[in-house]
Amino acid sequence: MKKHLILFLFVVMLTATTTIAQTRFENWPEMHKYEIQLNKMYDPAVDGDMEPVKTGSHQLLASCKLVTLSHYPQQYDKDDVKAAMKVLEKETDKLNAFVVRAEQRVSIMKQLNAVQNAFGKVEQLCKNATAPATAAEQVK
Repeated sequence: MKKHLILFLFVVMLTATTTIAQTRFENWPEMHKYEIQLNKMYDPAVDGDMEPVKTGSHQLLASCKLVTLSHYPQQYDKDDVKAAMKVLEKETDKLNAFVVRAEQRVSIMKQLNAVQNAFGKVEQLCKNATAPATAAEQVK
């Protein structure tokens, strides 16, 4: 019985996490597409498969440029989000350049991590933009 309860709680938590991740950029389709493309590259690369990065870095860059030029949803249309998007585009461009130059796996992986970190910064800023204001912020 205890094992069933633990399994049930694990499944509920996994489902909730997946649902939150799926809806994070539901009103920003260009960013959602970029996130999917990045995950399809990053996850295999961590496991040692660099083929998705080598074949998809150009498309990832094109997708990132599309996000940067897209209409930002109102809650994300902020200077700090736009600045972080420019950094993400720069890092994605570097990744594509490394792939085009056929840099060593270690260099490409290091740059892919830089892209992932830049994406995480954008993601955090967007999360903060939609978070409810604290009592102190509401007073201002």
